[in-house]
Amino acid sequence: MGRRYTRYAKNKKQIKMVAITFYGGVGEIGGNKIIVEHKGTRLLLDFGTRMGFASEFFAEFLNVRSNTELKDKITIGVLPMIPGIYRADLIQPTGIEDLSNAAYSRLIASDSAMLKVPGLVTYEDYIQMHERSYIDGILLSHAHMDHTGDI
Repeated sequence: MGRRYTRYAKNKKQIKMVAITFYGGVGEIGGNKIIVEHKGTRLLLDFGTRMGFASEFFAEFLNVRSNTELKDKITIGVLPMIPGIYRADLIQPTGIEDLSNAAYSRLIASDSAMLKVPGLVTYEDYIQMHERSYIDGILLSHAHMDHTGDI
């Protein structure tokens, strides 16, 4: 989970003004992912690549699996578990059921836990639960990979 900071008005009621949650970019190079919240509106400021982090797991000839790239990156921590921003079809590959027939049976069922990220609320699930998206908009500070690379 991200680091959350909240600013309050200086009066007796302590009215919440702005909350800022850092999901990356703190104490590291790149990976800037910041959510700014105010009065029910959430803006995502940047969604950058964590420079060097993925290279701890992947190399020139060893990359993430193309059909489960998003799931793999969330599982190993390259991408944060932010609720309601990742599409379900990018987490769990579609079309797996088409690979089975009378002569060939899949070893992994399409609803297997191996194809899910425990605790992750997908974009579709969040909209179904809250009748709105989690993020209201995205702001990009500038077009460098450390600020835009994971969009």
